[in-house]
Amino acid sequence: MSGLHRSGNARRDRKRITASLRIRLPRGHSPMEGLSRAYPHLRFAVLGIQVDRSRLFLDLRVPFEGSPSEVERYLHRHPQTLSVRSLMDLPYGGVLRLVTKRPDPSLFGALFESRFIPEVPFHFADGVVSITSITTLATATHALEVFKENFPGTTLGPVRPGVVLGPEQLLTRRQSEVFHVALTEGYWDVPRRTTLTRLALQLNMSKSSLSETLSGVERKVLHDIADRVVAEDTEAKVGPKPPGTEVPCPD
Repeated sequence: MSGLHRSGNARRDRKRITASLRIRLPRGHSPMEGLSRAYPHLRFAVLGIQVDRSRLFLDLRVPFEGSPSEVERYLHRHPQTLSVRSLMDLPYGGVLRLVTKRPDPSLFGALFESRFIPEVPFHFADGVVSITSITTLATATHALEVFKENFPGTTLGPVRPGVVLGPEQLLTRRQSEVFHVALTEGYWDVPRRTTLTRLALQLNMSKSSLSETLSGVERKVLHDIADRVVAEDTEAKVGPKPPGTEVPCPD
C-alpha cells in the first residue's frame, strides 16, 4: 500500500513552484465525487490518502456546516463504498475513514504517474478537486497533460515561488494587508492594543467594511488551522493506516 501525500513542510527552493490543479470529476466517478455533488454547498477536506491495487482509503473531514452522520449514511449507500466509519466527532464537523473501490480513471493513479504530490489537506466541492503541490514547472506541466487525458476539465491555476503554504497564501491582497496591519497594531492581542475605529482610519476603510474583511480573514485562517490540527489529531489518535508498506513520496 502506498502513501500519497506530502506533509506541507517543504522549504523555500528557487527551482520549485507552488502549483494548483483543479480537476473536474465525471459524474459517477467515485463516492467522493457523488458526495460533493449531493452536498454542493459543503467543502470537504482530504486529510490522508492510502491506495493499493484495488482500494482507496481516505480520511475525510466533514465541515462544521455538515452532518457527519448524514454524510456517513450517504457514503454507505454508494455502490463503490466498501466501508465507512467515524474516526472523530468534533464540534465543527467530524472525520470519517472511507474505503472505496479504486475508481477508473484513477485520480490518485494520475498523481503517481505525474509525480504531482499533493499537499494535505486538500479540498473538494461540487465535483471539483483542488490539489496544490510544491513542485517544478516541468512536473506541473506534465501533470496537466496527464490529467487532461483522463479528466478533460482539468485546469492549472496560477503558479507562485515554491514556499510553504500558510495564512498569507489563503488571503487576497487586500485581506493580507489588513491582516498584517491588524496583527502589528495588536488587534488580536489580549487586551487589545487598538480598536476597530482606529484600524479603519489607519486603513482608510469604513468600520463596516473593515469588520467584514476581518471576519473573512479569521474564517479562512481558522479553517486552514482546523484542517491541519484535525489531520495531526487523526494520525495521533487513530494510529496507522491499514497494514501495508509505506512508499516514500517522490521529490
